[in-house]
Order: sequence, then C-alpha cells, then structure tokens
Amino acid sequence: QIPETAIIQKENEKYVFLDLGEGQFKPQLVTTGINHNGYISIESGLQNNDRVVTSGQFLIDSASHLTTTFDRIHHD
Repeated sequence: QIPETAIIQKENEKYVFLDLGEGQFKPQLVTTGINHNGYISIESGLQNNDRVVTSGQFLIDSASHLTTTFDRIHHD
C-alpha cells in the first residue's frame, strides 16, 4: 500500500513517480485496488523494492514537466 496522494491520474490511467536516486525520477503506470484510510493498494506496476515519491512538493516542482513526460511515455 502507498499513500493515495502519491497517485497521479492522467485520463484513465494512474501513475506514481519512482525515485531512482541521485535526483532521478520515473513515472510508472500502476493498477490500483482497495483504498482504505488514505492508503491504496497497488495490484500491478510496482516491485517490492521500488521507492515511490509521496511528497507533494515534488509534484508542485514537477507540474510543468508532467505533460511532456506523459506524452513521451505514450510515444515511446
């Protein structure tokens, strides 16, 4: 489970940002499950050792880059 605030919804898809270390981040498509007490289960898309970004500050700082990043995902 991860905090529901870590989920970013773009159209009908849900993403989280993975912390790759050294200031590197990667959007990751996920499938979510049950939402309970502010946490949501992840059914697919993450590995046990993945580090998910949960900080709201990161989303604010990266907001101007989200559209470009999601567009690249769909065109690669």
